[in-house]
Amino acid sequence: MTFRLKLAMLFGVGAAAFFMGFGAMTYAATWTHTIYGRWQFDGYFYNINDNYGTYVFPRYDPNVPSTTGCEPSSNSGDAIPSWVDNAYNFKNFILCKLNSNNPNTAIRAQERVGAAFIIQTMIGTSRTNPPSSAQITEWENMVDNYSQEGYVQWDATISYTVNSYYQGTNSGPNPVDDAFYSNVGSSAHVIVFHNPVTGKTYAIRRYCANTLGDTNIGPPGQISWSLGGTTTASKTSVYPLQSVTFTNQVGNKGPNPAWFDWGVHYCWNACSGGYSSGYSTHATGSVTSLSAGNVDTVNTWTYTIPSNITATKMCVWVSYTNSSGPNTGGWHSAMQCVNIIRPTTSCGSLTIPNQPIGPTDQYTLNSSVNVSGPTTTINSSNTTYYVEVSGPNVASNNNVPFTVGTNTLSSSYQSSPTNDAGVYTVYWGINSSATNNVRCGPQTFTVAYSPYFSVTGGGIAAGAGFGSNCSETSADIESWNDNTSRSPNFFGAGSEDSAIATGTITNFVSGMGLGPTDFSSQYGHGLSFANYSNSLSDAPTNYGGSFGTNSVPCLTDYYGTKSTAANVQSLLSTDVNASNLSSGNYSVGGPGETIYLNASLIPQGTVITIYAQGNVVITGNIGYSPYTLATIPRFNLYVEGNIYVQPSVTELHGVYTAQKNSTSGGDIVTCALLPTDVSEPYGACNQPLTVVGSMDAEGHLELTRTYGNLANVPGRAPAAPAETFEYNPELWLNALNGDSTNVKTYTSLPPVL
Repeated sequence: MTFRLKLAMLFGVGAAAFFMGFGAMTYAATWTHTIYGRWQFDGYFYNINDNYGTYVFPRYDPNVPSTTGCEPSSNSGDAIPSWVDNAYNFKNFILCKLNSNNPNTAIRAQERVGAAFIIQTMIGTSRTNPPSSAQITEWENMVDNYSQEGYVQWDATISYTVNSYYQGTNSGPNPVDDAFYSNVGSSAHVIVFHNPVTGKTYAIRRYCANTLGDTNIGPPGQISWSLGGTTTASKTSVYPLQSVTFTNQVGNKGPNPAWFDWGVHYCWNACSGGYSSGYSTHATGSVTSLSAGNVDTVNTWTYTIPSNITATKMCVWVSYTNSSGPNTGGWHSAMQCVNIIRPTTSCGSLTIPNQPIGPTDQYTLNSSVNVSGPTTTINSSNTTYYVEVSGPNVASNNNVPFTVGTNTLSSSYQSSPTNDAGVYTVYWGINSSATNNVRCGPQTFTVAYSPYFSVTGGGIAAGAGFGSNCSETSADIESWNDNTSRSPNFFGAGSEDSAIATGTITNFVSGMGLGPTDFSSQYGHGLSFANYSNSLSDAPTNYGGSFGTNSVPCLTDYYGTKSTAANVQSLLSTDVNASNLSSGNYSVGGPGETIYLNASLIPQGTVITIYAQGNVVITGNIGYSPYTLATIPRFNLYVEGNIYVQPSVTELHGVYTAQKNSTSGGDIVTCALLPTDVSEPYGACNQPLTVVGSMDAEGHLELTRTYGNLANVPGRAPAAPAETFEYNPELWLNALNGDSTNVKTYTSLPPVL
């Protein structure tokens, strides 16, 4: 037996390629077509014939395993039917032939041998019958890979010229590989596998299932490509409940189209275990035939960070892999990490409106906490807002409602009255699982009594100068008054007569001696004269009105009358008890000296005037002995300097005047232990002071008594004035000193301002 090899030219598949023809031939004059024999047009699979197209087995259905055959009962004469038009059907059709269990042993053997021949010549391995499982797996991968890369033509038309050579035996129950014989040119429909790298082509003729072309065209590993992946994030930092978009791409650097599987993976924090540990997979997929130089966005993932996240970082990457060929295995892009930032808080402000606060007042604490970052994750279910208040007889810790703003958390907390005075301390802040805890403060506020003074039987003036050629200064009258009571009178500071100021009058009522109708119609300022309108929010619109400058008459230069006073006697001691003095004019002290003055009772009928130079400290009460209309005492204290009233003093009768020495002095302070200690503690001045007479200060009249309050505070402060000035008739009835006229009676007259 002789073997011959000829080359064949194939046209119509693209570039020209050389094919090797596999066939069987003998030198017998004739060929007998028997069940075991092969005619020149017979194919590899038994009873398949180019010319006759006789099929005896039902169509193969991969979902319904067949025990009788692999072809349909009729099919236009093709050994490989038209429905074999993809890798899946092709593999199952050939494997069905390879595993034929036809009852006819000869048919079964020829089916198996024909299938084995296709498998083994396609992968280019040494011939065995049947192929091993590894060879079958290699062949299946080869079919899949060529198909996915687009290098298979499932129905191409070619023209060829081929001489085939005999291979193996053509008879018996176990024929070996054999092929048809043809020495004439022809055209045919073929399935073509093309390797663009090597130029090899493997073709199977559909009519008869015979092979044409090259053996061992090469596994898909010879089809090369180079993959690369990138992952990008739309943000570098993100807060909880905000979204970030990850774009995952795989690119093919060529030189040939690529197919691959991909996955998008993620992990939290630093991913300490690397890509292979502690991560989760978001999505997977496959890409077929990605052309060289192209990039495929395999996945775009928009992720919203949970509100209860504890991680500080989220990392994402894309992996890509191909199961065979170059770079077999898995790769991944570099991790793209996004920082997860929880909103952070810091201390805001604390404000207390409507101050000052009295012990019977409710008060409001408006506080805030600043938030860096969005506040959308912060709510009452994960955050507690608290306000702590401590002070005299108060220690409270309150969880309060709060409002979530764009960059703040805020609360308005209204507390009950303290019923006590003193300094109160506030802390505020939040405890939260959505952000950091913050504690703010301390911040303090003062709750104070509202001591006020009252002028009865007369009026009050502020801003007048002393002497005949005096000049006014801008002076105010200020105190406390309950401005909500319109009738029959306001409660608090006021005078029964007039109130005159060169500046403003604030919270001081005039005309308290008017009738209810007149008083209510004037809203508490019927006899008020101020050089400025009052627009304070806690006072009536106007306690008075502008009445021009130089409208307050000058006061007498009382200390200056010393030069014309008769029989002025000098007191050698600066420690003076006025009750021991007889009627007369006295001088005491000198520049910068301190004089201590007291007088238990001024004897009836005694008229005393003391001219003091320096600072006078009144250490005890100065009262009048019981008197008749004819024996009314009088005490005048004219000081060129300051007058200080010690806290223990509760009653003073007479006239007390403080004038300036050059540019200093002229102050009267109603509660001061010493001239150098004018700011006494609250408790030291908690005694009322009654002045029966008048006080005139060229500088400041500082009313520093803390007794009483606008509202009654049970057990602590009565609703009573701290200082009361009574313009008693004794003040002017005994002013006729030296006149022989005796006052026998007096009648109440309208006030003369």
